[in-house]
Amino acid sequence: MTASDYGENFQHSVNDYFQKRQRNRKAENVQNLKLNRWQQKLVAFLLFFCCMNVRTFASASVEDVHNIADICTSVQTVLKDYALVGMGVQYDDPAEHLKKTIKKIDNDFAALKKEHHLGPEIDALVIEKEKTWKKIREVVLAKPRQDAVLDLHLTIEKFDKECWEIAEMIAKETHIEGEHYVIVASELGMEVQRLAALYMMRAWDVSNPHYFEEVENILEEFEKYYHELTEKAYPKYLNDATKAKLDKIEKSFLVFEHMAASKSGRFVPALGQRSATRLIGQIDDVIKDVIAAIEKK
Repeated sequence: MTASDYGENFQHSVNDYFQKRQRNRKAENVQNLKLNRWQQKLVAFLLFFCCMNVRTFASASVEDVHNIADICTSVQTVLKDYALVGMGVQYDDPAEHLKKTIKKIDNDFAALKKEHHLGPEIDALVIEKEKTWKKIREVVLAKPRQDAVLDLHLTIEKFDKECWEIAEMIAKETHIEGEHYVIVASELGMEVQRLAALYMMRAWDVSNPHYFEEVENILEEFEKYYHELTEKAYPKYLNDATKAKLDKIEKSFLVFEHMAASKSGRFVPALGQRSATRLIGQIDDVIKDVIAAIEKK
């Protein structure tokens, strides 16, 4: 082979080498592009899943807790006002208060169901409770009937038991420890309205063979919630001033409970309404204090 031929072959080899290298680089670029596109899709999927996961399981807010607690308490208020209207009591305009309470419960349910943000499990429970509420609402919007009160009372008792279970679930979903005590403080208010409703039923001469047992149960439940707040929530979520408010509330509640447990046969619905309204106002102040303490943590 001449030097000229050798040089020519060498040049061809060099050209082949660089052409092959360019082809390999193109193939690598294509592969890398495919890989990058696959990675992008994977990242997008993971981000979507994570967002959906957060939205489904960790999106309960403090407002949700307050809404469900208001529902659980207000449904007893509805029964109390229904009985007052049935007796023809004008004090504190129970007919107007009944309308406002019904509207508030409707709004609270709408807020809880908004965009199904509480996730499928809690959302289904809320929707189921709303169905029961609509049946209750249908009864209380009609002309009050004495013979309908006991069944209404039993329906509301069952409703409330399940309502507070949902409330605890929502409180846990906020991942805020103190929200449990918002529920407990709200349950104090529910027991006040529950006692007031029972008292108004008896004043309306509604036969309830378990009346005194239920009054005793209400007292036991109230004391349980009171002690949980003063012994477990204090001092982390209750300061001395709020604890003093609770002590005053307990004393006032015991006076109200004594009136409801009386067997004298004399009833003063207006006094019962005034006592319940005053206690609810005091308990609302405690709830605000607990919420403020949580926000500082």
